[in-house]
Amino acid sequence: MAPVKPSKLIYIFAEQDSDLFNELDQHLITLRRQGFIESWHPGMLKPGDAVDAEIERHLSEADIILLLLSVDLLNAVHVYEVQMMRAIERQREGSARVIPIMLR
Repeated sequence: MAPVKPSKLIYIFAEQDSDLFNELDQHLITLRRQGFIESWHPGMLKPGDAVDAEIERHLSEADIILLLLSVDLLNAVHVYEVQMMRAIERQREGSARVIPIMLR
């Protein structure tokens, strides 16, 4: 039996929701350890990375996009107009699955 290719997952969340993101991320550790998912989030950016380009790259490569919804996320103009719209576009194309999760 061929090994399963891990699904690429990206989190989109507001900085103010970092604690809730961390809690959710802990619940997915087993899936990462077993090789079912590879996850990425903007907190993994390194100094010198082209922020917008890196986020777009991961959004474009993701199989699963988790939108961690809160009033802060919806009020973050750049995140809403760029990242969320790109996620919704990929869902409409059928190239990714967007899963909204209401945090607060």
